[in-house]
Amino acid sequence: MTIEEIFLFDGIEEADKKRMISCFNIRRQKFDVGETVCDFDKNGDIIGIIMSGNISLARNDIAGNRVVLENLSENDVFGEMIAFSDENDRGVYAVCEKKCEIAFMMYEHISKRCQNACHCHTIAVENMFRVVTKKAQRLSERIEILSNRSIREKLLSLFMIYSQREGRDVFELPFSLSYLAEYICADRSAMMREIRKMSDEGLIRTDRRKIELLH
Repeated sequence: MTIEEIFLFDGIEEADKKRMISCFNIRRQKFDVGETVCDFDKNGDIIGIIMSGNISLARNDIAGNRVVLENLSENDVFGEMIAFSDENDRGVYAVCEKKCEIAFMMYEHISKRCQNACHCHTIAVENMFRVVTKKAQRLSERIEILSNRSIREKLLSLFMIYSQREGRDVFELPFSLSYLAEYICADRSAMMREIRKMSDEGLIRTDRRKIELLH
């Protein structure tokens, strides 16, 4: 994916895209698995757009354990909630889960209209709001998952969401099983035991990250 292909420039003419990329001073950076993509304690005014790969947003709890807030992939945006908030949402950081490339920009380029009040800037703002709305829907899905009491119920809820999103019973998780345990707030060993039970009972079939719903 090129910078011109990211969601921010959907519906904008090619000439305007090049001008806006220069105006927004967008920079690209690559990260390897495990690297910190952004520490919002130090960069609370930055917005990142994922051009390739996969990242997670997380913070550490009082005991030092990592708490996963959300998982993001290609064409997702992160940092916008912190940048647009008047409150300090500190302790949040982004970590590369799958080798990735990120396009960074300052949030003020989105929040403030340019001096020319150009139409293409309006389109970019509208594109950003559409993605933020999509993210709100994803966060709602996670609340639905975590509202279940048992590990099995959480897993089945998540699997159903991914199945519906893909439009079929077979899908591949975009993250590791260790991350999955963090995502549903469960002990990894207990989660793996439950997955094996579900497989033995004929509810699912698994092959690493690949999941198939059988019923």
